Amino acid sequence: RRCFEIARRYKILNPEKMRSEYGQLVYLLQDAAAPDVRDALGGVDVVAPVRTVYDLLREGRGLALLDDPLVPDATREVLPDASKSRAHIDHLIKRKERAVKLLARNYASDRLSPDAVELCLCSICDNESFLNSNRLPIDQTLAYLREYFDPNLQALASAAQNNNKNGAAAAPDDESEPPHGDDADDDEVLEDAAAPRVSGKDDARNGVAATATTTTTTTTAPHGVVKPTTKKTAAAAVAAATSLAISDADGSGARLSHSHARQFRFAEQSLSLWRAIVDDMFRLWHLAEADLLSGDAPYALRDTGQGLQRVQACPRTYAAMVKILDDERRGGARAPRRPR
Repeated sequence: RRCFEIARRYKILNPEKMRSEYGQLVYLLQDAAAPDVRDALGGVDVVAPVRTVYDLLREGRGLALLDDPLVPDATREVLPDASKSRAHIDHLIKRKERAVKLLARNYASDRLSPDAVELCLCSICDNESFLNSNRLPIDQTLAYLREYFDPNLQALASAAQNNNKNGAAAAPDDESEPPHGDDADDDEVLEDAAAPRVSGKDDARNGVAATATTTTTTTTAPHGVVKPTTKKTAAAAVAAATSLAISDADGSGARLSHSHARQFRFAEQSLSLWRAIVDDMFRLWHLAEADLLSGDAPYALRDTGQGLQRVQACPRTYAAMVKILDDERRGGARAPRRPR
């Protein structure tokens, strides 16, 4: 029973380990938790609750440790950072070590040893490490999405193109002739020559595409022809380079047709929801195990169209996911923990 509990706890803390063995273990424990199998085993319950930091501190009457202001320093994962000097990193490491020793001395008692306090702090730090490894990349991806892709970019570019067309039609004093021959090729060269000025990430970040001005600059094309370019033309160029639009008819393999704005929202919402799930992954895994190994609602074999599968109610996991989804719909009311 204890060995099974340790294996399950190890899997929660190390999701990349025991990929096939863990599934076999859960199948075995599901069968052992069935009432008829338990009776055949003489009433032996092989499913023990997963032991947590809260359980250990509660038994040792040390729950006040969780509210101590030194806990963030004692559980901080110190990562190498190019923006920090070696001396600053060494200072953070020493600060963490001092906090751990101080907490172990302050909360040690007859019921809670200093080693047990340090074990609890290391377990909390493991969660911080998990967040830095799994949630921090999602935060960075969301930041890149919002920085380099404007959901309103395509609409602004379309308006710019329409304004350019209307402006060309309402210019009777323009004495230039329509492009033909070499001049037509000059237009393509001019477009290519102007592209580097607006295709950089700095221009996209600084909102070149979102400008509403019509400031005109001049560019000299081959053969000495001077032709105007506008920031609205720049907006169209940036929009074309950063479009997220997909179509099921362009041969790219897409199964949906989304405009740039719709695909931007789809990606943003998907990443935000996954960030909230990863932020609470340990608790969700704990609840999923509690549902799978519950003797009150055993699984049933059902033909799902892909053969017989184990189907089981999961009220705990369902309630937790509904809460997370509801918070995300309301704009992330349950603020996720920030990895430090």
